[in-house]
Amino acid sequence: MKVAEAKECVSLGALELDMVISIAHLKNHEYDYVLNDIASVVAAGAEEKVPVKVIIETCLLTDEEKIAACWLSCEAGASFVKTSTGFNGSGATVEDVRLMRKSVGYKEGKVRVKASGGVRNFEYVPLPKKHLVPTCVCIVIHYFCDCDHSIVV
Repeated sequence: MKVAEAKECVSLGALELDMVISIAHLKNHEYDYVLNDIASVVAAGAEEKVPVKVIIETCLLTDEEKIAACWLSCEAGASFVKTSTGFNGSGATVEDVRLMRKSVGYKEGKVRVKASGGVRNFEYVPLPKKHLVPTCVCIVIHYFCDCDHSIVV
């Protein structure tokens, strides 16, 4: 279902795709499933060079699971790992962003971290400013598919 929706979004002109990692499979250490799930969505956007952001829901994970989620996202070809959707509790924390940046560091900048939820100013997370956009200045344009799913472009 994720792949079909990703392909539909790309065909409608999406410039980016956001997906939520399969928390249940990650927590059950079903890493092949998680890797293939992410890679399938990445492949759906590959022809049009649409970057994929993998939302890992940091507030639901242990540090070990956060590291695994970042590594799996990198290996599957994601462009970003993102802290949260904002629907499951807390958003970005300084500690989570640091851990995620360290976890994707071996990709030497090819995979970036998006701190989502709670970022209100440039001083919140002591990281390079080019990687942060405060929530309060983000403008998100939504287009809606016939299937009533939003596409963020």
